[in-house]
Amino acid sequence: MLTFELKKIWRSRKIVLLITLLLIVIIVVYISNRESQENWKEEAFAQTDEYRSSIQVEEKRLMEELESGTLPGLEMRQEALSEVSRTLYEWRNEIYHENWSDYPEFEQAFIKGVRNYQEHGGTFDSLEGLKLEIAEAKTKWMVEHGIAYENEQYPLSPHLFLKDTSVFLFSLPGLALLILLFGNIEVMERESHTWRLLRSTPLHSRLVLLSKFVSLLIVVVFYVFIAIGTTLLLPILLGGGKVEWLYPIVVGDDQGFSIISFSAWLGRGVLIFACSIIFLFTLSILVGIRTVYSFPALSITFFIGLLGYVTADLIPFPYHAFTSLRWTEIVYSMPNGSDWKIVAVSLTCSAILLVLALFTPVSSTENRIASLRRFSGEKLTAGKRNAVKLAVFEWRKVKRLGLFRQGLILLLLAISFGYYLLHESAEKHRETYFDRVREQAEINLSLKKELLKWAEEAEQMSVETDAGNSGENNRTPADDMRETSRMYEVRHSIELDKIEAFEERDWRRFYANQFFTIFSSYRMTIGNFYNVGSGSAPVGIGTFNEDVSLAEKEWMMEHDVAPVFPGELAVSVRDNWGDHEKERRQWKAENRKVDAGGLFSIYHLLSSAMYLLPILLFVFLLGGGFAAERGKKRPIDFLLTQPVHPSSVFMGKAMNAVIAAAASMTGLYGLILLLGTIFYRFGDWSYPILYYVPEKIASGPDYGGMRSSGYGYGFIPLGDYVWQGIVLSLLSLAFLLILSIALSIFFRHTATVLALTFLLAGGGFYMARTTLQEMAAYLPFTYLEAGRILNGELATELNEPSIGFWTGAVVMALSIVILVVAGYCFLRSGYKIKRG
Repeated sequence: MLTFELKKIWRSRKIVLLITLLLIVIIVVYISNRESQENWKEEAFAQTDEYRSSIQVEEKRLMEELESGTLPGLEMRQEALSEVSRTLYEWRNEIYHENWSDYPEFEQAFIKGVRNYQEHGGTFDSLEGLKLEIAEAKTKWMVEHGIAYENEQYPLSPHLFLKDTSVFLFSLPGLALLILLFGNIEVMERESHTWRLLRSTPLHSRLVLLSKFVSLLIVVVFYVFIAIGTTLLLPILLGGGKVEWLYPIVVGDDQGFSIISFSAWLGRGVLIFACSIIFLFTLSILVGIRTVYSFPALSITFFIGLLGYVTADLIPFPYHAFTSLRWTEIVYSMPNGSDWKIVAVSLTCSAILLVLALFTPVSSTENRIASLRRFSGEKLTAGKRNAVKLAVFEWRKVKRLGLFRQGLILLLLAISFGYYLLHESAEKHRETYFDRVREQAEINLSLKKELLKWAEEAEQMSVETDAGNSGENNRTPADDMRETSRMYEVRHSIELDKIEAFEERDWRRFYANQFFTIFSSYRMTIGNFYNVGSGSAPVGIGTFNEDVSLAEKEWMMEHDVAPVFPGELAVSVRDNWGDHEKERRQWKAENRKVDAGGLFSIYHLLSSAMYLLPILLFVFLLGGGFAAERGKKRPIDFLLTQPVHPSSVFMGKAMNAVIAAAASMTGLYGLILLLGTIFYRFGDWSYPILYYVPEKIASGPDYGGMRSSGYGYGFIPLGDYVWQGIVLSLLSLAFLLILSIALSIFFRHTATVLALTFLLAGGGFYMARTTLQEMAAYLPFTYLEAGRILNGELATELNEPSIGFWTGAVVMALSIVILVVAGYCFLRSGYKIKRG
């Protein structure tokens, strides 16, 4: 029986599809890493630039201390700092000559110098505390084992490349891929009507179930072997060197860390992955026993898995059954003996689910089929209105099958749960913002008091030294300090007034206070004490973001719209973070505006491209076209015997799919708007959304809009963004459905049709941004990502002003018409649809 199950898996071609998808992901990641290798030396230098700046700061500090007088141990500290500077110079010299094999030794010498300098009373801000300990332990490990330095951000070596791709292979994406391909192994017997044949054999149903489970275990072993083998083999064949099984991997958190070898890290990751997928497979088997079709079985499995993943924190770690799904968190945490508890809990829960599956009665389709009534309505006759009749007929088939209704239920649950998370996030962002406001008010007050204290001390010193009138225009340092203290007193009052203005719903006053905070933090110079201890934002913000933030506040004061938090600084694609991607992501996450209002909830959906998920679901449910009529039951044989032309069948399928999906998608938008309005607020139609102006327009002589750092920008109302985004998303849905149905004329299998549809959409989307940039404005694939179209980001990136909403709407509509006319005419020309 096990051999029989394995043969079925092999003949379903899912193994081939799995290997193909793995190869595509691995090759794409490898090519991306190889293209990024050009900046390897620059990235290594960038790491040491921070250390060089710290040395310069320490040298200046030592000079000031030497001028003020002789302190104990000052000369020894100066010698230690000179040693740090010398080792850094030698280290950078190795980087310049790309001597990566000796790199760890010179880094270790530098770290020892820093440690020695700190032991003599010095400070080194860029390398201290836990960061210093990690660097010290890692370089020591690499020197002891003779391991060369490698680019860990964009790796090409076999071991680091496997570590990089493991986030996809063994975490949530890999789990989802395996469940999607093999999670319906139980329910597919009833879906394809082979369960009756199995029941007629002398085999016990529990033996059949166990054989399916064992076959899934074999699939897991095969997946791990292929994933690891392919990922290691590709870099080796392309000159990536040998596998360093002892390469150090840093695991831990802010409380502590540990260094483990790559082999130990990989073994740990594979073990946790195996436990996760075994648990999910047993869950899918149990769900499959009580369902009839693959789609609801997989949907329920994914929903339960997602719910368990999100709620894993509710039960103490690691005693939650879904804890093993948090692969990344586990493999990068310090080994403390909890791994075996996770394994034990996961396998125990898997065993319980398997036992339940063995003793749970199997769902059957007989009762459901017996309850169905015959179709009622007009008969199909040769005539011109057959397309409409067939559209109604197609809708009745979709409705009777039940998958569409179950898909809508799944979307309703996902939207409700997603809105709950959004609502909680919006409340948290608002609370966090005002906590920071109160904290900043306290900081300003303490700085004011500190400056006044310094001013008194400075006055006493000036009296003692008789230097009171030595400053420019008879101003003394004490005068500058008092002036700066008054500025901090104003800032203190402004922060408190923000809270009061919000409580009184005085939005213009609230934005005026925010405007003052931004302007005074980045644009004002007060005496000789500009921004002393103000906690100003990082340099990476950039002038463009500052200008946009100020202009945004002016717009919001003019239109008197309610605030969205945090909302003080605008986030844009133009910043000065450079290669500091981690800092950029962190800053954007902290300043990203979150709101649970109706309009803004739809904005979140559109700007994050999450609206593509229901579109893909509708294509999956309704885009099978003629391919869905083939298979073992082959209802296409019945359709082609009716007195209707295949072109009418094509039109009926297209009309049904587009109308049903568009109506459902519109209903989902309406539900989101309703939830936001009931539980939060409708939202402000005039709330400003940043719009990027392409260079061709911004640099023109007739451009009269806003400009900063050479870039043009403006704002569009939130309401316009939302309705235009909804229109583009509906056109994208119709385009993908018609494309899929048109492809079903030529291809027999539903999986092939859907795969080609998604492949064409993804390939066209990619090529429109790379090789076909000159034609991007006239390609329908360009407009599949509505968010970057509506805010002008893509038009700015490609410097193509034609890319916009109206062009996209026309291109999408024309593409839909062309596909419909082409499919209709092709079938009218006498092309015979393949039945088998």
